[in-house]
Amino acid sequence: MDKRVVALAGALSLVAGSFATAELASASPPTPSRVQDLAGCTDNTLPANDDGSTGLVPLGFEVSLNGAVHTSVYVNNNGNISFDRPYSQYTPFDFTASGSVMFAPFLADVDTRLGNQVTYGQTTVGGAPAFCVNWVDVGYYSQHVDKTNSFQLLMIDRGAGDFDLVYNYDRITWETGDASGGSNGFGGTSAAAGLSTGDGLPETNVMLAGSFVNGALLDGAANSLTAGGNNGAGSYLFPFRASDLGGGLVRGLVLGNDGGSDYPVPGAGVELCTTAGSCRVVTSGADGRYSFVSVAPGTYTVRARSQDHGPASRTVTVTGEQVYDLDIPLGASLVAVPDGWTAGSASGVVPVVWTDQPTTVTSPPMCDGSGTWTVRANNAVIAQGVLTKTPVAGSPGMVTYSAVVPALTANVGVARVTVEITCLPSGGGARAAAADEVVEFDLVTAPPSVVVDRTGAPVLGAEVTLQRSTTASGGFADVLPYTSVLGWADNPQYTDETGRVGWNTVAGFYRVVASTEDCTATSPVRQVPVQALTFSVTVDCSVPPTTTPTPTATPTPDPACAQKQAALATATAALTAAQQVLGQSTAKLQKATKKLAKAKKALKKAKKNGASGATIAKLAKKVKKAKKTVKKAKAAKKASAASVATAAAAVEAAKAALC
Repeated sequence: MDKRVVALAGALSLVAGSFATAELASASPPTPSRVQDLAGCTDNTLPANDDGSTGLVPLGFEVSLNGAVHTSVYVNNNGNISFDRPYSQYTPFDFTASGSVMFAPFLADVDTRLGNQVTYGQTTVGGAPAFCVNWVDVGYYSQHVDKTNSFQLLMIDRGAGDFDLVYNYDRITWETGDASGGSNGFGGTSAAAGLSTGDGLPETNVMLAGSFVNGALLDGAANSLTAGGNNGAGSYLFPFRASDLGGGLVRGLVLGNDGGSDYPVPGAGVELCTTAGSCRVVTSGADGRYSFVSVAPGTYTVRARSQDHGPASRTVTVTGEQVYDLDIPLGASLVAVPDGWTAGSASGVVPVVWTDQPTTVTSPPMCDGSGTWTVRANNAVIAQGVLTKTPVAGSPGMVTYSAVVPALTANVGVARVTVEITCLPSGGGARAAAADEVVEFDLVTAPPSVVVDRTGAPVLGAEVTLQRSTTASGGFADVLPYTSVLGWADNPQYTDETGRVGWNTVAGFYRVVASTEDCTATSPVRQVPVQALTFSVTVDCSVPPTTTPTPTATPTPDPACAQKQAALATATAALTAAQQVLGQSTAKLQKATKKLAKAKKALKKAKKNGASGATIAKLAKKVKKAKKTVKKAKAAKKASAASVATAAAAVEAAKAALC
């Protein structure tokens, strides 16, 4: 195949790492001057906000990335631009493992509610069309402007889809927001800088040295962004040029269909996996398109899924340097458990259910009658039965229906539950016709991760965070919740009374961090070639028990001993009560988190369907309210966990005081 045709199909070459002088000379870089004062850079302003983004804004020219042509981007307040969707994530994460295209000169928790706002617009550099974003004199969360940073992103058109990406830095004096573990702008999870092209190739995904390292990117530090650079001090040039990297180009659309016409699905996770289980991961763009460049000859499984759809896969055999068009139909959107119904503890969302436990489905109070339940997966019935009914106290003629769905295996993926209820005729004599009720919803299967203490007992309410990397050796970062990497899942999650949490994932290297109020434990690293993973993490915050010597003689009765025994009983009762409160607060947090997920899904669907501005504003308000509820629930759980720790210490003190 003609190599120029392959190049125009969208393969790219990114010069990274040492940036050879010859390459830089051929790229015609702009005059290095750190943040440049260019006409157009301040034409548009992202209003004062925390974690906000623009809608899609035009670049003014075309850029070619991975077989797709882009003409617009999202400008995100937190120091980056993206192509597939806006990003509100404020704690720095490994975006090179996300499968998305992101250019991030300084990914951190920028807060512009005080001080300067982010500006952007179309401009020219050296006579060439360009797009500019300025983060000039911006502060950090929460509304701090005692320290400010100034940096800039430029995309410069070089024709035929080629472009130069430039990062310029004038001042970096803070690295972390308060909500990312920082204090006074320092420490915690520090800022990251680099770029991700979303093609799954390590050579086209760059994380600048010093990212995530406390203090490293600051002015005067070892990896100072203002002192470093390959385009003059404080300036970094990444030239993107169309070229033939060798191998095939596998591309296509991820499609949904809810009973009508096909429609593109943005933000879907797409994996290209060899028969040996080695995988590359990308994310479908705003137009539903995905692509993999430089695919070596061989047979591959291309698997796709999104947070709103079940997974689907197709097979492709690459034989040479050709373009392989492969659309992936995901089918209908997943259906949430209806309000009033529960599957396990979930209502109003698509629940993740454990593969080692049955799931109890319960209806709200309904008319008396009878019913059946059926579970289907992969177009086959895998379980079915008759509903059990329970009379509702104080409501004659009303019952609740329930079914126990047996544990579903991980390879089921998504199962559709159908419940059919036939009500008894009401009244006496000439009885009315029966009324039918049909309810359907989906379950997503996941093998659980279990958190236990040193005795093997499950830990209730532990905070468990899933982290991902593209390699086993390091670079782990928290996985963003409700993205293509996780599908419908929280991150972090909080263990239930059985110590369980769980996720479905795309391929990659993973570990989990489990935390209580007293200590933290990290699991070994696991490579996941399929969309599921299981860990067992031991959190040991206890002190090994001491052995009480057996007395050799009956002690003299001491009235104070009875009081000390009573004090132990009181302390033990207080500990039990505190543990119950912790369980309740954990359950409230889980419920609040699920409501937030539901609100986010409704907002996303409204935007996708072109809802009115008033509707979107109303749904955005619900999301904001749900976020506040989650924040309060987290605080309540933290307080109740502290109460448990205090009560446990009181029990230990009472034991030590015994006669």
